[in-house]
Amino acid sequence: LLTARGVTFALRDDGAVFAAGNGAGSFEGVEPSHRGEFVRVPGLDGAAEITLASSSPAMVCARLAAGGVRCRRGALDPIAIRDLDDARQIAGRCAVRAGGGVACWGLNDLRATAVPLTDVVRLGSFDDLHCAVRGNGAVACWGAVGTVLDPTASTRVSATPEEVPGITSAVSIAVGPRSVCVALALGSVVCFGRRSAFQLGAEENVGPTVVSGASDVRTLSTNAGLRADGRVV
Repeated sequence: LLTARGVTFALRDDGAVFAAGNGAGSFEGVEPSHRGEFVRVPGLDGAAEITLASSSPAMVCARLAAGGVRCRRGALDPIAIRDLDDARQIAGRCAVRAGGGVACWGLNDLRATAVPLTDVVRLGSFDDLHCAVRGNGAVACWGAVGTVLDPTASTRVSATPEEVPGITSAVSIAVGPRSVCVALALGSVVCFGRRSAFQLGAEENVGPTVVSGASDVRTLSTNAGLRADGRVV
């Protein structure tokens, strides 16, 4: 499941993609756009993974089991991302390629463009902010990095990935609108960006900060972690 701005997308076991909530009807090209139950999103069958490529306007992309990535925005016909037949994981408008490289695309330019990164194992993304976990456990971010990396320039944009200092054993990552959280190899969690987004505290930007009470975490979503014993923190 993926949820943002009142719309929820679901991927079924057979590869079909569904949407419900505010704006879901626009993917069928009908009004009113609100749907109280899930409706099928045409043109994305055969999906192995889905991601929210944009929250406003809502764009959902699917990595297909047969290869390639296809996206749909509202009632517009689904479009295949060009030059991206070897995606092995997608997040937002970026994908990890089979060799560990990364490629991203725009809302209007649906052609994969290489990002100068190698040995990437996981991606996280929220709108124009993207972060990657590398094979050595380091984390690098690009795009709207001022949101989480630079307290003095919240609108700063970087086309070149910038390594986050102090993180050396990341295994999972979740990117939100104002913060990024990372699960480390030993199960602890660190977050950076706007402190109030992940802890009760002042409206200030901070570097990687340990989240108290989050231990033995294996996978993350925004502001939540799944522990090895099946419990959620």
